[in-house]
Parts: sequence; structure tokens; C-alpha cells
Amino acid sequence: MAVQEKLPLEILVKLSELNTLEDGLLHLERFNKSLADKLFKNLSKMIEKRSFDYVNRYVKTDMEIASIIFDRKRKIRWAGINGNNYISYFQ
Repeated sequence: MAVQEKLPLEILVKLSELNTLEDGLLHLERFNKSLADKLFKNLSKMIEKRSFDYVNRYVKTDMEIASIIFDRKRKIRWAGINGNNYISYFQ
């Protein structure tokens, strides 16, 4: 996703060296907060879609799958489209 957003090579290299998504998030936020938000919102949406596709490979269902991404301090950082419907349960 970072490559698709055409981030500078030095940022891409640094991201590839980090151990966790959260480390990547913090690094991206220092570089460009709005871009970090955009990337992680897209990641949340992708988690929902891929999870739904995976479940439907085995069982055809209209089950709603939601994603909410927390940081290590248990703070909600991002949510997918469906995840936004459930955030209030975690606050």
C-alpha cells in the first residue's frame, strides 16, 4: 500500500526494517499524518473485505465482518467501514 501511494524510497526502506505495524504507523505519522491515516483506513477496509471473501469461500453467508485496529495502549486508531458501526462497544 505504501508503494501504491508512491512514498519516497527512504521511507519505504525504513518501513521494511521495522518489526511491527505500530512501529510503521508511528514512523509514517512522523512523516505525514494524513497519509498514515489514509493508509491505515485502507488497511482496515482491506481486512474486512479479505476476511469476508475468506469466510465465503467455505460458507456462503451475508455475515458482516468488521475490523478495528488498536495500538499497544489499547487506543482505537482506525476502523473499516463495518468496524465504525461497532466502535462504541469498545469505548
